[in-house]
Amino acid sequence: MAKRGNSSGDFNMAEEIRKLLTENREMTGREVINSLNQKFPKQVINENSCSVAYANARRKLGINSVRRKRPISRTGGRPVRTWTSVSSGSAGSASSVPGLDLLLAAKQLLQQCQGDAAVATAAIKQVAALQMK
Repeated sequence: MAKRGNSSGDFNMAEEIRKLLTENREMTGREVINSLNQKFPKQVINENSCSVAYANARRKLGINSVRRKRPISRTGGRPVRTWTSVSSGSAGSASSVPGLDLLLAAKQLLQQCQGDAAVATAAIKQVAALQMK
């Protein structure tokens, strides 16, 4: 439904916000509310309605904030995780991977626990609790 013309000179908040934003496109929502309160001191301005009118006016005037698009996976619409390489050298040499000794120790711990990760985790937590700093 179309809006009627404002012939009686009543306060039209959306129109006033559009005027303010055409004058200064860098105004924030709080600045718009403050300037409307100064310009129309007798008018009661609902801040929530003003914020909505501010956002709509920015969209109509083509003032958009910069947003970066996140890559979306093919399943579920979640962002795609990007993995970085662990080693900087060749993958063939065992000494170039800086965590290989730790992984081998974890493998031995799992073998001692008959492959049960929960038992291995509990053992690690007990060792961490016994160590004093």
